Amino acid sequence: MVKQWAFPRYRIAYLLVALGAALTACGGGGDDETSTTAEGAYSGTVSGSPANAAFSAIVLEDGQLWTIYGNSVGGVLAVNGFIQGQGASNNGVFTSSSLRDYGSVPPTAASIGLNYVAGTSISGTLTELGTNFGISGTTIPTANFNYNAPASLTSISGTWMLSALGGVTLPLTIASNGTASGVTSAGCTVSGTFTPRPSGKNVFNLALTFGPSPCPLPAGSATGIAVYSTLGNGAHQLITAAVDPSRTNGSVAFGTR
Repeated sequence: MVKQWAFPRYRIAYLLVALGAALTACGGGGDDETSTTAEGAYSGTVSGSPANAAFSAIVLEDGQLWTIYGNSVGGVLAVNGFIQGQGASNNGVFTSSSLRDYGSVPPTAASIGLNYVAGTSISGTLTELGTNFGISGTTIPTANFNYNAPASLTSISGTWMLSALGGVTLPLTIASNGTASGVTSAGCTVSGTFTPRPSGKNVFNLALTFGPSPCPLPAGSATGIAVYSTLGNGAHQLITAAVDPSRTNGSVAFGTR
């Protein structure tokens, strides 16, 4: 079994989705993506998996894919995990054979094949352990999240009360230069940096370092992304997702203010 780390993962927890307040109303609004790749932010549905019927995803300019999945009820997602990996776009098809699904411990290997209309929609198949799941989504409305706007450190600076899927909380203070620090409710010291991606898109690169025991991954580190968005009620939300260098540990944490 793989150790749980600073933000432990568990199979079910309730999470307001950062990338659009309601996955069940994800159409319309589109962003201004002019790329010929699958790059962009999408949300939609998963078929063939009653326990994981909704998703929110970002495809970055370098082909990284980050996806949160679960069940959506009234704009609230019961999160079962997230998927991360490297893919490539070619003539309207995005593929990856290096994905890992962090809804299980250890994470499960996965692959994906998606047809895409640049900045508009994605559809295709995710394959895990010989089982195929249908994926269908459209770009997230800019009123909730404008992928093509530059990420702003001013927007996220200050203190956030982040929650992990296992109930651990972290009051994380982010300085105006993007440095961050905090101590979890379990006594684990966390520090890190939030850096706007050089691409100018609305995503932060995230680097985390964990302190000694009682951190579940003592003196470990992880890298990933963070996204700041607007919810339907006008509140703002920060979501972080990261994996360790071996890609055997990963987690997602969130907070609103």
